[in-house]
Amino acid sequence: MAGLLGDTNQFYLTDDFVTHYGDTLPFTPEHIERAKHAKESRPAKQDPEGHWGPVTEGFQLSIRLQKESFTNGEPVTACIILRNVSDRLLRYFTAPINDPMSKIVLMRGQQRVPGKNEPKPGATPMEMLKAAYRGSMGSFQSPVGTQRKFLVELNDAFDLATNGEYVVLAMRTIPSLDKTSKKQVVSGKATFRITNPPNTAAPHQ
Repeated sequence: MAGLLGDTNQFYLTDDFVTHYGDTLPFTPEHIERAKHAKESRPAKQDPEGHWGPVTEGFQLSIRLQKESFTNGEPVTACIILRNVSDRLLRYFTAPINDPMSKIVLMRGQQRVPGKNEPKPGATPMEMLKAAYRGSMGSFQSPVGTQRKFLVELNDAFDLATNGEYVVLAMRTIPSLDKTSKKQVVSGKATFRITNPPNTAAPHQ
């Protein structure tokens, strides 16, 4: 089993240079210097805003929001970071459209909020096919001490028209270290609320 670097690394480099073929380009001194001071590059124990989940197969997953409260209709962007905390080169799955290897779970109270593209109960086979994944799946490299950032517009994925408290977490399917199966790495939970804009009436529940 791979050793873990998560408690010893002083910072992680965000790999923004991944190519079409999944290779990475060398980091510049400027890139390294930025990582030294970036909150999202700190070890998980020093980054409570990152809502880091447990280490799975050498990977660790984070989800963070730009703030805790949004007015109704305001964009809500989730920043998801997949980090290699092992001592070996890893790979992760990726796909261009309706990626089945990445999932966001959103809760309002005790109820899960369904995704906008999720098939409705009783959907026809044609409707389920339209919502299914399309495109070819591949894998990208994740070098030791690096992380990859993904931005998800929650308004595009979910109906956030109802005011209230929400809980969101990210999940991602990854290959096992021995490459014989698939595992799931999960982030911690981030909370946020949707409120009325100032001097407006509450939307109908």
